[in-house]
Amino acid sequence: MTARVDFEIPADKYVMFNGAPMFKSDACRSCDQRIVWIKHPRTNSNMPLDVSTAEARDGKLFALSHHATCPQAAHWRKKKARP
Repeated sequence: MTARVDFEIPADKYVMFNGAPMFKSDACRSCDQRIVWIKHPRTNSNMPLDVSTAEARDGKLFALSHHATCPQAAHWRKKKARP
């Protein structure tokens, strides 16, 4: 089993309303799950986070990559070029 890797959701992607986060989200085109787009901290590429996995820690919100939770993730994976 692999370790859970959470990514921080930037504050500009949500607002707090009555103590709960309200996300500026889209829907996954495969499974209709709510997602928030962020820039990956290492690669700076766009990455969807799964809103349903969001949790607060130390005053910040964190969530799993939607690639880890989407049942159709393999469909969206880029094929690696063969040498």
